Amino acid sequence: MVPADHDGEEFHLSHDLVAIAERIWDAGPTPGVTQTYRLAKSIELLCDMVGAIQRGSLMPYHDQGSLSLGDARRLLEARRMIDEEWAEKLTLGQIARRCGLNRTKLSRGFRELYHCSVSEALADRRLLEARRQLLSTDLPIGVIGYRSGYSNNASFTRAFGRRFGVPPSDFRNAAPVAA
Repeated sequence: MVPADHDGEEFHLSHDLVAIAERIWDAGPTPGVTQTYRLAKSIELLCDMVGAIQRGSLMPYHDQGSLSLGDARRLLEARRMIDEEWAEKLTLGQIARRCGLNRTKLSRGFRELYHCSVSEALADRRLLEARRQLLSTDLPIGVIGYRSGYSNNASFTRAFGRRFGVPPSDFRNAAPVAA
């Protein structure tokens, strides 16, 4: 996700982002320190918000359709689980149980909120990690594919090519060499 794609959009802030905003608001009365402190905290808040938007971990505030705020927060937890535990053997049932939703509500709500299925989000997260490993390691492509949840090279190569437009070997060969 690119932050510019969300111009004018409103989001529910996570507990951590609210805490930073409250520290900005509650800054003490010392004039010189307060201005510098507020500026630093504002930059921290902005950077954390951009990062959250890029990770897709902020929940849109506008029009949650049929979702209650509680369900939307459970779906946000499901997304966090995918982003953090992508290397695990996550199933729809496991994610649903851990987030306190049934499988149907998880599937429908996830599509409504994130415009993709749970399995698409998981596959995308794994492919992003595979791309990172192709750029930053010398691991064989087959090992990277296996670590990314693909049981054979052909399915990994096909999925990677669909996502990034080139096979993993061509992607690695075209990557700039770090000095």
